[in-house]
Amino acid sequence: MTIRGPEAIIDELARRGAALDTSDNVLLGIANQFFGPEQIEVLIRDSTMISLTYDLRNAPINNYLRAILESYPSCWIKNTFTSECGRCGLWIGHMQDGNPHIQELEWTELSVEERCRISSS
Repeated sequence: MTIRGPEAIIDELARRGAALDTSDNVLLGIANQFFGPEQIEVLIRDSTMISLTYDLRNAPINNYLRAILESYPSCWIKNTFTSECGRCGLWIGHMQDGNPHIQELEWTELSVEERCRISSS
């Protein structure tokens, strides 16, 4: 995931490991399982951008990404994912005229099992 925004927000997201403080049980479950300083790995960081990785379940976390965007409306967020079952996707979001502007694309690639079969043939 890559997040671009003001330095103060990037600092906060880095400190929190992109974990949201929320009362929504579904979002809180995602935050607790996949985000936080110990769960993420920061790949690149500068004053206006952070790029990080996190473990993924076999379903996209688009609702969580939207919640990050709504919590930090001055940010631009790009998330790519690949799951073991071959499900892949891209999610890009930013606020435009006070409303979320979100682009999503999903596709299927080879699963882990399929890749193993092909490489052992």
